[in-house]
Order: sequence, then C-alpha cells, then structure tokens
Amino acid sequence: MKKQKNNLTKENNVIAATARVKSYEVLARAVEEGIQMGWNRAHKHTNTPDTDHVMESVYNEIMNSVCEVFNFDNAEQK
Repeated sequence: MKKQKNNLTKENNVIAATARVKSYEVLARAVEEGIQMGWNRAHKHTNTPDTDHVMESVYNEIMNSVCEVFNFDNAEQK
C-alpha cells in the first residue's frame, strides 16, 4: 500500500468525497442573524423606535444576511 498523499489518493485510486450544504440550516442562521442585526440597528439611536423603522431595519438586515450566503439571479431580485 502506498503512502497517502493529502488523503486524496490511495493505491492510484482517487478517493472522492462529496459535501452537501444544509441549506435550511444556513438560511435559518442567516435569518436569525438578520433579525438580531436589524433589531440592533433599529435601536441604535433611540430606545423607542417606531414599528415601521423596526420592521424596515429587520427586513433589510435579513435580506443582507441571506444574500451573503445565497446567490440570486438579478431578474429575481427586487
């Protein structure tokens, strides 16, 4: 048996490995992160932001977080 080289070859055979992304988990983390960031941003300059400001901040930060981990076609983006 030959010595393994970077765990990629063994006796002239290529060891193939696949990785699958847990897209639901990635999306859930991005949404949670966006909610927290949006809430913090809405409260950055005041302790009592109005509801519309909170909702807009949370929405924007969720979309920013999601767009960091997923790519969308330009036609699909608003």
